[in-house]
Amino acid sequence: MIHPSQSLPTLSIADAEAIVREPVFSVTPLGQGARSRVYRVETEEGLVRVVRLTRAGSGRIEREAFVERSLESAGLKSAVPVVTCARVTHGSLARECDVVTMREVKGAALATALRSALGAEREGLFERFGRGLSAIHGVELSGFGLLDAGGKGPYERWAPCFEATARAALEELRVSPLSELYGRAEERLRSLVDAASFDGAPRLLHGDAQPMNVLAQQGAIVAWLDWEFASGGDPRYELSYVETVFERGWAPWAEDDERARWRAAFYRGYGGDPFEHDLERLRAYALVHALRSTEYSSVMAPTLAPALREVSMREMRVRVLGLLDE
Repeated sequence: MIHPSQSLPTLSIADAEAIVREPVFSVTPLGQGARSRVYRVETEEGLVRVVRLTRAGSGRIEREAFVERSLESAGLKSAVPVVTCARVTHGSLARECDVVTMREVKGAALATALRSALGAEREGLFERFGRGLSAIHGVELSGFGLLDAGGKGPYERWAPCFEATARAALEELRVSPLSELYGRAEERLRSLVDAASFDGAPRLLHGDAQPMNVLAQQGAIVAWLDWEFASGGDPRYELSYVETVFERGWAPWAEDDERARWRAAFYRGYGGDPFEHDLERLRAYALVHALRSTEYSSVMAPTLAPALREVSMREMRVRVLGLLDE
């Protein structure tokens, strides 16, 4: 399977200069996923921008604009400071794909800010992270799934939306180096489907709520970035994604008891732990997230040094197997 990102153009110095319309000093790849390529562009005058190339028709700009309007109308603009992207319409790349840039925001990613913060300050950052996500999840929408330009998801109910998401995750597994686990994963998801029931109204989900997409400065959350996957859904589906932050594989420099305090602080800010008496749901949602992450093995892992690739694949296999065996 060829992922869409592999057919996207690579951003050159000349391309970057056409986008920012001034001489460029450097272009640094920040990463790529199945849908986009991301670059850090620094001009000769010291201006820094993030540039993202996405397949044409991604709808990212319209989706982010809807999110910003929704949060503002709900009185949440200060609680959830949204940083959106602007579409670039000039240059040859704009004819091939969607090109967007994001203004510079002063602050460090939460993952980075934690390293320089003291223990109590770290817990405070996680509490604010939880408070912000709770505000996001408080916004009611009119449909489940990835939002269109008008802010509506394509599904009327959560069940078919989750089933479609699970099928897509299984497909990522099928074309990955872990494909031999497909049968077990399909059977395990089938046994957990009832645990994923949700009868509530669709709620706004960030879509990629993780510490690299939240910026902090002086103990405060100053920006929420990358709303390209904003959708309507069960808030617990997104919370199960956040849960990986409190596992040993993330921030390995932290002790287990400190990660437990981070988790407690996060849910204190969020307003409670919905998984305290609902572990089956957590397992179902966590398995889908783990299967979706196998996309990394098809897109990014081949570009890594052999030793690092081996470690990342081993860790991915251990995580998926752990969820299959629970």
